[in-house]
Amino acid sequence: MEVLFFLQIRTKFIRAFYAEASFPFTERKRKIEAGEDPFKPLYNEGGEPQFLKEWEEADDALDVLGQMCISMLSSSLQLYLKESVNDLHGRYNSERWQRLALAGLRTTRPPSRKGGSMVPGILPRSARYRPDECPVQSPPA
Repeated sequence: MEVLFFLQIRTKFIRAFYAEASFPFTERKRKIEAGEDPFKPLYNEGGEPQFLKEWEEADDALDVLGQMCISMLSSSLQLYLKESVNDLHGRYNSERWQRLALAGLRTTRPPSRKGGSMVPGILPRSARYRPDECPVQSPPA
């Protein structure tokens, strides 16, 4: 299934992107904590740690980057799930789908794909699947 391939490529990209994009921020935090150049501590009588602002900015940047990567991953997973369901509907006519799918939870048709979050609709139904009854083949390990 090419959708699974897309998900794997996209996930690999997101991981590599996070690793590359987070390096300057993690390095800045490490240098501040280790007291390396250009963050060597100077004499300070105040109670506030030196370079606190720079450390917090780097930490905030890492948070934003992480949220951005989670958003990309969420979009990729949503596309994968939608296309997997569409592929499943294409392989099985509605009568066979009703017989095979989800232990009688559906009575007349597959779940609606119009708007809203997919998770509340998919998770309860998928919990009732037994792996040996699932009409979708699992991906190779």
